[in-house]
Amino acid sequence: MLKTHNPASLSASNLRHHHGVEVPYPANIVFISGQVGVKSDGRLAEGPRPQIEMAWRNLLSVLDAAGMVPGDLVKVTAYLTRMQDVEVYRSVRDEVLGDVTTASTVLIVAGLSNPSFLVEIEAYAAVHIPEAANNRGGRQMGRAEAALADFGKNFSDEDYLPEEG
Repeated sequence: MLKTHNPASLSASNLRHHHGVEVPYPANIVFISGQVGVKSDGRLAEGPRPQIEMAWRNLLSVLDAAGMVPGDLVKVTAYLTRMQDVEVYRSVRDEVLGDVTTASTVLIVAGLSNPSFLVEIEAYAAVHIPEAANNRGGRQMGRAEAALADFGKNFSDEDYLPEEG
């Protein structure tokens, strides 16, 4: 189980994050590379909200592949290329994570590896090994996969494809 740290000596944040998250021993830890708003067919979602949603979908897919769920996220770092997208990012993050809070950083950067990318999200996740042994037995649909499916009810893949013309 993850342990959060929000010392009284630090100013209380009105944002949804913890100042620190501890991963107790023993744990499985997954480092998730930066995910961008690109679909599996290689096409980029158009616009800030679609790119942010697709980046989160991609991140949740990696999390699920590791047998983990959003509640196992320890730290999320988002890189945005435009300040005006911060509120959209926070809104999508809150939709995706629900009540889950993590250690979190949002950075505004001059650019990403492709000038068309507006967002990149990386994360660290951890699960306590005894919890993994007791609760991750036979696999039907993983908890992150179920969350991803539920999140996907709000939009279709076509929402992220450029108009062909």
